[in-house]
Amino acid sequence: MKIYLLILFILPLRVFAQSGLDTTFLLPGTRLTTIAAVLVEHDTIVCVGNIYNLAGANGIHFSKYDSTGNLLSYNIIADIGLINDVGEYTGFIKTSDGGYAILSGTNIGQNVLLIKLDHNGEEQWTTEITRPDLEVIYADGLVECQDGYMVAGVGDIANSTNSAFISKTNQNGTIQWSKKYILSGWDTGFRQIIKKNDNSFWVSGGQGNYGGGCGSTILSKGRAWIMEIDSLGNVKYEWKSAIPESEALAIISSVNDTEIVYSTVKIKYNVTYGDTVQLKLRKINPTTNQTVWQHYQSPLVLTCFNSGWYGLEQNPVDGGWDIVGSYQSAENGWVISGVCAHTSPEGELQWIRRDTIYTSPEIYIDRNLLRCVAHLSSGSIVAGGYIRKAEPELHDEAWLIKYSINGCVEPLDCASVGTYTAASNELIVKVYPNPFSKALNIQFYNSLPTQRTRFILTNGLGYRVAEYRLIASTNDIQVGDLPPGLYFWQIWDDNRILKQGKLVNYGDRGF
Repeated sequence: MKIYLLILFILPLRVFAQSGLDTTFLLPGTRLTTIAAVLVEHDTIVCVGNIYNLAGANGIHFSKYDSTGNLLSYNIIADIGLINDVGEYTGFIKTSDGGYAILSGTNIGQNVLLIKLDHNGEEQWTTEITRPDLEVIYADGLVECQDGYMVAGVGDIANSTNSAFISKTNQNGTIQWSKKYILSGWDTGFRQIIKKNDNSFWVSGGQGNYGGGCGSTILSKGRAWIMEIDSLGNVKYEWKSAIPESEALAIISSVNDTEIVYSTVKIKYNVTYGDTVQLKLRKINPTTNQTVWQHYQSPLVLTCFNSGWYGLEQNPVDGGWDIVGSYQSAENGWVISGVCAHTSPEGELQWIRRDTIYTSPEIYIDRNLLRCVAHLSSGSIVAGGYIRKAEPELHDEAWLIKYSINGCVEPLDCASVGTYTAASNELIVKVYPNPFSKALNIQFYNSLPTQRTRFILTNGLGYRVAEYRLIASTNDIQVGDLPPGLYFWQIWDDNRILKQGKLVNYGDRGF
């Protein structure tokens, strides 16, 4: 039995000038609201997430907002006796008939719900996807295919490794086949599935061989995992990142029939608590095992596992890549911030910013999480997630925030790093000589470095080859013998990129 509430009226939230949207809220009649997935349709922001109403029932909200955050309509879908869970694992797509499809977990985790909605958010049908051979299953990979839907996820059995699975339904939700993908001794899981053509699909996720988790004395191994499958779930080929790269789950976006861009985190496992992660974007050709480019969006000082990329989309205006997630640096203690980054089409970081909208001494871990991203026609970035508040009692509130393409939320609240920074605020620094051999000089002109200012040098594959603390207006550093080739430099201050550029090393051949 389902309960539906459809309210069609305008309810203003909170509106700012310029980018015009940075707000947290509870939907009317609820005491918990989150945003798990977002998409944009004709500049209308469409969201799904969890709710907990005043009567103590859980459900899913389907809600629409204008581009400045005014609530246009919402629909709450709830099951009697069953808690819907569109939290960490959620698929949400626009369907070819003008409606929508949602993936939801349940409170007992024994099945995944595929829910088909019409354009107004009212349910047309619901299918329960089960795997009798797996005790608990979750899924957030969802795609519409020529004759139905494909769902990709992960399941586990107590005292055993996790297994990835894909289930196929027809257009009415009837399950046609379901397949499991395992690797002996490894945990496997799918996070995403996207359509390549009518008979082929990209599937992404990760494989892990874990010790005791963060801080374990047994080191872990992880790698991104991308496959191409046909319409029957048969594997055409698979690609895995190298084990020494220690990458986590891959969140993918298709570039063309042969290349993929994916966001992930590089994990450095330590034998004592304090494992660190590094946000990363990479473009590959999986059929040739070629890395086209890879870039890091953060230093390796974020804590495990409260930092990560969760949403990736290509910007429709400049072709760059927009990524959102969560960010917890060592200096922040237990404050987790939302994070958004914008790169060039070639993956080079243009700006990155953290946003913390709420903190409380009453909460052990302050959560400010961004889990999903979409775009308005202007190229503005819409991100959704949730924050955790302590008053009047512990609860989660939905969080919607909008960034302009140059990293602004309000006219005076813009990202302070990257090529989109206003010239009056831009750091003026010179890194020379270029080409270089064994030494570099770094000269600051309109600012002085702080105690946290660092110079990082990476090679053409994105691997860090040198890092130095900068302490004066003029800094002479010795980089030693490096192989000839193209290098990239970044100047960081307190986990922010202040400036970046390219250098050529001629090695011992001289200039």
